[in-house]
Amino acid sequence: MGHRLIHADIPSTAERILEIGCGTGVVTATLGKQYPLAKIYGIDLSRVPSRRDKPANVHFVQGNVLELFDGTSVQHNAANAQSELDPLDWDGNTDLVYHRLLICGMNNWPKYASTVFRLLKPGGFAEMQDLDFTFYNANNEVIDSGFEWLHVMKKAGAEKGLDLDCGSHARMHMRDAGFEAIRTDEYRWPWGGEGEETAELRAFGEYLVREQPNLLHDAMARILGGKGYSEEQIRQWQSDMRSATRAEPGKHCKFTVTVGRKPFSGQAS
Repeated sequence: MGHRLIHADIPSTAERILEIGCGTGVVTATLGKQYPLAKIYGIDLSRVPSRRDKPANVHFVQGNVLELFDGTSVQHNAANAQSELDPLDWDGNTDLVYHRLLICGMNNWPKYASTVFRLLKPGGFAEMQDLDFTFYNANNEVIDSGFEWLHVMKKAGAEKGLDLDCGSHARMHMRDAGFEAIRTDEYRWPWGGEGEETAELRAFGEYLVREQPNLLHDAMARILGGKGYSEEQIRQWQSDMRSATRAEPGKHCKFTVTVGRKPFSGQAS
């Protein structure tokens, strides 16, 4: 992504930044260094581990963003949090709300987009970085029509509120929530490094084919669980998935960065 962590035009004087789905807090800590004047919170459903590299302006909270800013109680990460997060303090006062890869963690995208819109100050930015699990060849032709495992997974995920093509749908959700000046940047998510143009993409592709199937294996078990499929069916689809995600020159998914601005007037233009 051109070595850019954030695509939104956030001033160095930003005061409040939220990262949703912060995971281990690596990106949150980096944001804290890039924006030393800002109060930065990373929010995740799981407890964020302690980080030695955490700047003093970075705090972590365990909770669900859809509940946290609806007034539901939240469990703070005692190892990292240095002050309480007051939802009212953030409503309409946030410079940036950012996420990367909520694809398997967000079950209500319209509510998420509207919550982010409410949190932002007029002129503040939302940045959604996410994936589509649609497979393409080197000519950008869709090649997954025969991937039964993928279609079953998408259908079961949709029944649970998940969108496994959420990267390309972020623009729609932002538009419906009232954002303006929406723009997107699309990047390759390569399945293998052979034939990729840069050393960065080659290394990333090799990483994906080594690690991503394990994540998909676990995600498939969670998404298909309780849907009436036998263990044998799920194991077969997990095996098919591992075959489908082997390295192949040109094979890729698409990763989309979508940036939108809250209108200065508070109304969509």
